[in-house]
Order: sequence, then C-alpha cells, then structure tokens
Amino acid sequence: MEIIREKKPLTLKVNVGKRPEDFEEITQASDLAWRGMEVSDITADLARRYRIRRQEGVVITHVEPDSSASDAELMVGDVIISINRRLIKDTEDYESVIKSVKGDVLIRTSRIGFIVLKE
Repeated sequence: MEIIREKKPLTLKVNVGKRPEDFEEITQASDLAWRGMEVSDITADLARRYRIRRQEGVVITHVEPDSSASDAELMVGDVIISINRRLIKDTEDYESVIKSVKGDVLIRTSRIGFIVLKE
C-alpha cells in the first residue's frame, strides 16, 4: 500500500486477514471506555506509577480530550471509588454500574471527591 506522509510517498506492507467471527465481542471488550475515559483495575505497577494507596476502585488510564471526563477535570491516575453512590471495587463493578446509569452521574474520586459527570 502506498500512502503520503509529510508530503513524501511511503510504501507499507499490509496483511489482509479474515474478520474474526467474535468481532462484536472483541469490540465490546473495550467497553471500559465510557464518557471519554478508560479505566483499569489497580495493579501494583499502576499503584506505584500513580502513587495510589488504596486497593479498591478503578484507576483512570486515559482521558479523551473534549469529553465528559475531561470537562469534569478527571485525570489519568485518578481512582474512581463510587458511581451514583455505588461502591466500585474493580472493573467488574465498574462495568456493571456503567451499563445501568443514564443521564448525569455522581462520581467520587480519591483526588477531588464528588463530581457530576455529564452525559
């Protein structure tokens, strides 16, 4: 495949493969991306990197610019403790809660306390 990058032609090798039958499941596996942020369980590495002291909650690993999360001033490294007063212990809790919430939500983080995250 030939493309132009920075006004210069570039040739790339591309391997074309068959679309996996479970493609929908694969794309939905990244459903931890919600309202412009992605989260992860708190691992030893993430706890060390972001100086997280708590063991429960989920850590924000990505915030999309111009999203609800960035508008609410959430940052990478923030730990979400609860959503709509429902305790978040891990990504399993997080997934369960975000599937059922609609509209604006009340989020509690370790850094800034309670904030309202707009829909």
